[in-house]
Amino acid sequence: MRRKRSRHDERFLRYIWSQQYFRTENLLTTDNRRLVIEHVGAWNRESGPDFLDAIVRIDGIVYRGDIEIHKNLIAWKQHNHHTDARYNRVILHVVLRGHPERSPTIAASGRSVPILLLEPYLTESIDILWSKASSEVSSLGKNHIPCHGRWKEVEVAVLRQWLDRLSTERMEMKLRRFEERLRQLAEERIQGVHEPWRLYASAIEEDLPSQIPPSARELTLRDLSRRELWDQLMYEGLMECLGYSHNRQQFLRLSRIVTLQIARSILHGDQREAIEAVLFGVSGLLPANETLDDPHSRQYVAQLRKQWIRWKGFVRGDHMHQSEWQFFPTRPSNFPTVRIAAAASLVEACITGDLFRRIIQQLKSQIPVPKKRRVVSDSLRSEPSEFWTHHYRFDERSSRRITPLGQSRIDEMIANTLLPCALLYARVFRDRILRDELLQMYATLGPLPENSVTRIVQSEIGDMNLRLETLRLHQGAIQLYRYYCSVGRCRECAIGRIVFRVADESTDMRQR
Repeated sequence: MRRKRSRHDERFLRYIWSQQYFRTENLLTTDNRRLVIEHVGAWNRESGPDFLDAIVRIDGIVYRGDIEIHKNLIAWKQHNHHTDARYNRVILHVVLRGHPERSPTIAASGRSVPILLLEPYLTESIDILWSKASSEVSSLGKNHIPCHGRWKEVEVAVLRQWLDRLSTERMEMKLRRFEERLRQLAEERIQGVHEPWRLYASAIEEDLPSQIPPSARELTLRDLSRRELWDQLMYEGLMECLGYSHNRQQFLRLSRIVTLQIARSILHGDQREAIEAVLFGVSGLLPANETLDDPHSRQYVAQLRKQWIRWKGFVRGDHMHQSEWQFFPTRPSNFPTVRIAAAASLVEACITGDLFRRIIQQLKSQIPVPKKRRVVSDSLRSEPSEFWTHHYRFDERSSRRITPLGQSRIDEMIANTLLPCALLYARVFRDRILRDELLQMYATLGPLPENSVTRIVQSEIGDMNLRLETLRLHQGAIQLYRYYCSVGRCRECAIGRIVFRVADESTDMRQR
C-alpha cells in the first residue's frame, strides 16, 4: 500500500519560521543554549539553505548566516547537506521534531550546527496552523507581491519615503555584517600568532576614545586599526561580488582560504602567475593536462601546475572541489574561471597598490559624484593574464576578447562592498567628512542593473510616476521584496498597512 505523504511539508515549516508562528521567548537549542532570533533571514527561492543572512544570538554571541528547515533531523543527511559546502554558513538547523542525540547536524566543514526543535514552542497545534496558513503559503510561491495591483492606493510621497527608509535598513544590515566580520578577523589575529601588522595610524587621533562602543568582545580601537584587517575585509567583499548569485559563497570561501596574508607570502616580484595558480588550485578548478586538447591550454596549465606545486604548502585548511562551482545558468563571461582570473588581478592591486587606503582617499575626496565613481571604478578594473582575455574555461576559447569586469559588475562592488566598508571605517574612526561624502554618493548614484526583484517592484509602481532612478531607491526595492513581501511581513510594511487597512475597513462596511 502506498504511504500517504504528510501534508506538513517543509514549505509550510518555512512559512512558520518566516512568520514566527511559535513562542520566541525563552528559546533553547537542543544542547540547552539560550537562543534569541534577531532576524529570520531572506527566504531563498533557489538552491541552497532555506533562509539567507539570518541573525541569531546564542548564549549572548551574535551569529549571522543561513537557516535550514526540515521536518526531521535525518533530512540533513538524506539531502546530503553534510557534504555540501553551500551549507557551511548554516548557523541554525530548525526542525519540527527529532532526536538530536541520534542525528547530530554536522556541516561539511566538520562544524556542529545548533538545532532548534520547533514543536515544543508552537502556539497552536500543527493542524490548526496548517489550516490557517495554507492559502498564504501557496500565494508565497508565486512571483508577485501579496498586495499586487493595489499600490495606487498609496501616495507616491509615502512610497518614496518608505523605500528610502528601507534603503537605510539595507545599508545598516550590510554594515552590521561587515562589522561582525571585522571583529572576527581582529579576534583571530589576537588569538593567533602573526607577524607585526601595520596600523592605519593616520586614522587614530588623541581625542578618540580608547574603545569603540562596548561589545561582547570588548575589542579596543587599536585592535580594529590594523591595516590588514580592513584590507582583508574589503578583499572578501570584492571576491563575493565576483560570484554573482550562483557563486557568491564559493568566492567568499576562496577569499578566506587564500587570504591576503597568504598572497603576500607568494606575491613578490612579478608573480601574478603564482597567485592565479594558487587560486585555481585551491578552487579545485585547475585541470589535469591530459584532459586538454589545445596545445596552448596545456602549456598554460603546465605552468600553473608547476607554480601550484611550489606554493600550495603555504595554504592551510581544506581546499575546494570543482563540483562546488556553478557554471550554468550563467553567461560564459561570468564563468567562475574568468572571475578567478580577475580575482588574481584584484589580489595584486590589494597588496602592491594599497587598494583599500587608496579607495578611502578617493571616496573622501570632495569631487562630483560622477567623477568619483569613475576614479573608484578605474581602481577596480583588472587586467588578467593574456590567456583569460580569450578563454572562458581552460578548454573553451572565445572568438571575441573577454572583458573580465564590466562597469555593471564594478558598480555592484561599489554599492555592496566599498560603500558599506567605507561607512564602517568612517563610523569606527568618527570620520564625519568621509561619512558625509559617502552618504551623498549613496543618495545620488544611479541604480544597479535591473534584476528579477526590481522588475517586480517597478511593475507595481510603473503607473505612479516613480522610477527606481537612484541606488537608494533600487536598494530599498530589494529590501522591500526580500524582507517584507516574500516572507509575508505585510503588517510591518508601510504599504501593506495602508492597503490592508483599507481592505479591512471595506470588509467591515459590507458586514454591517
